[in-house]
Amino acid sequence: MNVYVVVVNGMPKSGKSTLQRNIQQYLRDHDGCIESGDKSIAIETYIKSSVSKMYEVERLLGWDGVKTNQFRDDMATLKQIYIRNCNGPIRDIVRFAVNRSVEGKGDASIIFYDCREESEIAALERILLPLSDIGIYFKTLFVRRQAVEYEQYGNDADNKVFDSGREYDITFMNDGEEVGIYDKCEDILKLILEV
Repeated sequence: MNVYVVVVNGMPKSGKSTLQRNIQQYLRDHDGCIESGDKSIAIETYIKSSVSKMYEVERLLGWDGVKTNQFRDDMATLKQIYIRNCNGPIRDIVRFAVNRSVEGKGDASIIFYDCREESEIAALERILLPLSDIGIYFKTLFVRRQAVEYEQYGNDADNKVFDSGREYDITFMNDGEEVGIYDKCEDILKLILEV
């Protein structure tokens, strides 16, 4: 089984989660498979975030579920603590990828990993690139929606998405119409599976 860790980046409200959910729905609608050439490829998908643990902490602290600019700033601060104290998010996603490589079912596992900070993306890339020899691949996906690209959110992770100069493997232009996203899922999946 091949495992594809796909770092998903983009501004808040660009449609990252919407795209990932549409891909999962597309696969459910097609029995978990896409056709490639003369064969069918069975794919598992997972959605992870570099701030998953921070959401848990915020909920324990009584977060009401509303993503204000102050909330986003608090999340960024918590994440920096988690990175500094135990390299948490990177460790978590690498462990999950290795686990999927051993225990996954089907032909491929795609792990969508929401992450904003270039330093974290680069660190994950350094760890995962050598693992291609054992079928764990690193990919990047940038979701753009021009209507939200000029908003400011109060923290560097969100405000500096465009500052890294990174060349992404896949760029998805989201015009804001969810109907069109579903129709593009097969093409995106095929781009992810290219090695």
